[in-house]
Amino acid sequence: MNLLKLLFLTTIFLFGYIDSDIDGVEDGDDLCPNTPFDKIVDENGCDEENRYLGSLTLQVSNSWQIDANNTFSNYGFSAYYSYSNFSFSLSNSQQSSFDNMNNQSNYRGDLYIDVGYGFKTDKSKTKFTIGSKIATGDESISTGENDYYGSILFNYITNYNLSLFSNLSYTLMGDSPNTDYQNSFSYSFGVNYIITPNWYSSILYSFSDSIYRDSVDSQSISWYNSYQINQDYFVALNYNYGVDELSFDHAIKLYLGVTFE
Repeated sequence: MNLLKLLFLTTIFLFGYIDSDIDGVEDGDDLCPNTPFDKIVDENGCDEENRYLGSLTLQVSNSWQIDANNTFSNYGFSAYYSYSNFSFSLSNSQQSSFDNMNNQSNYRGDLYIDVGYGFKTDKSKTKFTIGSKIATGDESISTGENDYYGSILFNYITNYNLSLFSNLSYTLMGDSPNTDYQNSFSYSFGVNYIITPNWYSSILYSFSDSIYRDSVDSQSISWYNSYQINQDYFVALNYNYGVDELSFDHAIKLYLGVTFE
């Protein structure tokens, strides 16, 4: 046995090839040393099975906002990427409106880009987000100015399938030569409940300052449900009831999403 070991070491020395973890990649080129011998590795010597490149979620949605005089329909698209504690998102929407005479008008929406950082403990999750609204939308439904915002989301997890959450955000409104917009503060709080391993539901109350001076602030109550169809696809439904006199009386939003990992 000692003779076999000596011959093996001599062969390695003679050919100038050293592969300490015996994964088929020379130590000088191995970016992941000490890989277990039973793992399949890539050209860099890294475990292909466990290599994680993050997750990408693509989502389309359609919503209907209804009040006494008008009905608005919004088609939206969003992309959400997360890796480790960081996340990035991009979203846009298109709006159509219908009056009581069934006349239709179409509008282009704004573009939203943000980046987030989150961390968690055994009992809580916290996430900080900063972002910008890029004014690409029609000024009949948009301010026509770029805005900047930041938010903090806190989630407290109980011993059951129930968790409590709150979200605070602040928006710096862009300067406009036509309208005196004011910065806006908003918050929401509510409860999340895991009904089944695939079905998640939440109820929340939301408040937001009006961006127009001397105008009524926005208040609403929402019921959100998300269902995981399989490992990749999910659907969601959100119902929103406007509490204040200026918000839409009812709003319904449907989502369809797919996640790549």
